[in-house]
Amino acid sequence: MEDNQDNLLCRPPEIREIAKSTVQNLVPDKSREEYMKQYEKFVSSCNQNNVHVISEHKNVDISKFNKLQVLLKRASRHYTPKKPKILEENDIKTFLSDADDKTYLSMKVILIMGYNRACSREELNMCVDDIQYRADSIMVVIPETKNCVPRTFLVTDENWIDLFKKYANLKA
Repeated sequence: MEDNQDNLLCRPPEIREIAKSTVQNLVPDKSREEYMKQYEKFVSSCNQNNVHVISEHKNVDISKFNKLQVLLKRASRHYTPKKPKILEENDIKTFLSDADDKTYLSMKVILIMGYNRACSREELNMCVDDIQYRADSIMVVIPETKNCVPRTFLVTDENWIDLFKKYANLKA
């Protein structure tokens, strides 16, 4: 079996560029800076310990590296995952009914869309044209999703429909 580097050399430059950009995009933008810091620490440690060849393509089973297991456990001992702040249903209803529309109308519409379809922040990047008004509902199209498959959902609550219409009138 040929080495992966040799395989890359045999491919047209366009495919090599696509492969390179795909590999570079494996780490999400949000995590890239932290990843690079940790990677630089790793490279520095390798240099200090005279380790020169590292490859993920050698099918190495890291579970057999006991010292590595101990190091990973020790490094994660004080790690506390960040828990997102979650709005309860009553909090959402109170905000939608009591918050001033002059100040919070756009936030209300965003909250309704996020609440209705559990949209991520990135998925809420849409246009007014992605909202279709019907007689008794509103159909919202989310064009850009994490899995690149657009999806839709309906808003049927009359109060929420009124908020959407109010927001649309401001943008018209």
